[in-house]
Parts: sequence; C-alpha cells; structure tokens
Amino acid sequence: MKVMKVVLVLLPVLGALATGAFAGGGSLQGEELLNNGTFVATSLTCAPEGGSVSFTFSGGEATGPYPGTYNAVVTATSGPLSGSGGAYHGQLTSLVETFTITSGVTTITGTKTLSRPGGEFSCRTWQPDECGAFDYFLSSAVEPALGGTDYTATVDGAADYGTATTSAGASGTDCAGYLYAEYGSFLESFDQSLAPHGPATAADCKDGGYASYGTAFKNEGQCVSFVEHAKKSA
Repeated sequence: MKVMKVVLVLLPVLGALATGAFAGGGSLQGEELLNNGTFVATSLTCAPEGGSVSFTFSGGEATGPYPGTYNAVVTATSGPLSGSGGAYHGQLTSLVETFTITSGVTTITGTKTLSRPGGEFSCRTWQPDECGAFDYFLSSAVEPALGGTDYTATVDGAADYGTATTSAGASGTDCAGYLYAEYGSFLESFDQSLAPHGPATAADCKDGGYASYGTAFKNEGQCVSFVEHAKKSA
C-alpha cells in the first residue's frame, strides 16, 4: 500500500512536467512586454546621414507564461535617412537591448539584437519655442515573417533563445540636450522559442545532463522518470 501511495503522488507531478514544464515554463514563447510603465529617452540624433535613439522602459507589464513586470534598456540606429525639414525615415540597422522580467520569485534576464537590417526608423525634430521638440518611431518587423530581432535569455536556470518583434516610439521636448518624453511607447512579443526545453531520451539525462534543463530536475533519476512518463503518454 505504501508503494501505491508513492506512485499516485508521483504520477501527477510527472504529468505536470510532461505537459507544462518545458512547453510553457522555461520558454518565453508567447510572452509580451506591454506599453505601460516609465519611459525615459536618454539620447536622440536625427539627420539625413542617420539616426539613433537610446531609452529605458521600467515597471511595464509582462504577460504570457511569465506574468509580472519588466525593465528594458535599448539603443537603436538607422542607416541614411530620406526626407527634409527635420523629418526623416529609413531602415533600422541595429538594435541592442538588455531586459529583465520579474515574475513572482522568478527573475529572467536576457538580451535582444537585430537579426537583419530592415524594419522601420523615423524621426523628426523642430523648434516650436525656447525648447526643441522631437518624435521618433522604430520597429523591427520585417514582412512577411515579422520578428526582426533575436533574443537570448536565462529562464528558470536554463538557456532560451528565439525570435521576437520589437517596436517603440516617443515624442517630447529637448531643452539643451535634456530629453523629456511626454509620450513613450514600447511593445515586444516573443514570437518563437528555438531552444530545446526538455529531454527526449534517458541519455539526455545522464552524465549530469539533467542539470542542463535548469531547475526542472533535482537529479538524474527524476529526469529519466520524466522521459519514461512522456513516452507512455505519447
């Protein structure tokens, strides 16, 4: 009877691992960083030879497999821009971002970079009064695949990587180089995880392999049990 009790307790745990620990947990696929929080523009250049922006976004809402809050630090640049009179547009040519997602007791850190030139970069500057004014918009999305940025992250102690879509915009005033963003938006979606998120065979668990799946397994035996249960459930 004692053995039966152990089996009955263990099977629900293994079932939860088989259905959720790697399909959702351990992966940022489906995560979104929403447009709320505190936007701070730190630098801006806008000229025919090219543009650049740097900004931070803190306290925003994260939804998806890891709901909570996030912080992001972003720098983006463009190639040569077309236009006149202080209003220019062209292609986004680089984007570098570091981000942190806090979801309960879980902290996820990662980076994001532009996967290929494209997307959109536009900016405008003018002088309405004693302080200058600015606005800008950028998007990594490249049709038809969208995406445009690659991410890497550490999730639940394991590596995750894949594709994402990033967009941001702001408008405000520039007083002697001090940028005040009267309006700032930031939106990201983690479109597809390309990392493996679970062991496929018992061999994946052996020789310390179980530890490569972050905190999902405490030892090799638990990892092997997961594989065997997953095969029976398939």
